[in-house]
Amino acid sequence: MGPAFRVGLWALALTLLWFAPTRPLGAQAPATKAVLIQDTRPGRRVPDLKMPYVTKGGPGPADQDFRLSAELGRTVVLLFYPRPAGTEADSGEWGAVTRLTDSLLARGVVMAAVGPDRPENQVAFASQTGFSGKLLSDSNRLHRLRFGLSGDSGWAIFLVDQEGVIRYRDLQFSARDATSLARFWARLNLDRNM
Repeated sequence: MGPAFRVGLWALALTLLWFAPTRPLGAQAPATKAVLIQDTRPGRRVPDLKMPYVTKGGPGPADQDFRLSAELGRTVVLLFYPRPAGTEADSGEWGAVTRLTDSLLARGVVMAAVGPDRPENQVAFASQTGFSGKLLSDSNRLHRLRFGLSGDSGWAIFLVDQEGVIRYRDLQFSARDATSLARFWARLNLDRNM
């Protein structure tokens, strides 16, 4: 080993030490959570969800998170949104989603919008906009990942039938897009007429 190689080796070792993560002596490494990505294709049983929720009337009861399994017997629409509710870039989308939600609720469909907001932020958004569905707080984005959606992917919608089976999904959903809405309504109407 020549001197140039030893100098390079020392430089590499010092670089690794310099950029190595540090924590106080005796502190444990932060726990990491493994996320099991579920098969969310149409025809598959929907993974159960349990998370805090709010409505335009305020937060749901502290001891009663939204549970998807508790909605068996009803048609459920899960709408995943990528950014905090009320983000300027999504203002037009939220207007269309609010109209869609009102139409769904009038038909007896449960509408649950799942997003990265904390419940206290969702309360303000729901009361300002009059959003009449349930806003579910997935602040750590674990449910988004379980459904196979990346943290920054766009809007996605899942139609879940009364037996808890996914009947439709659109991983690039837009309530402002006529084609996207037409496909969703066609599938919803097909399922409700079966």
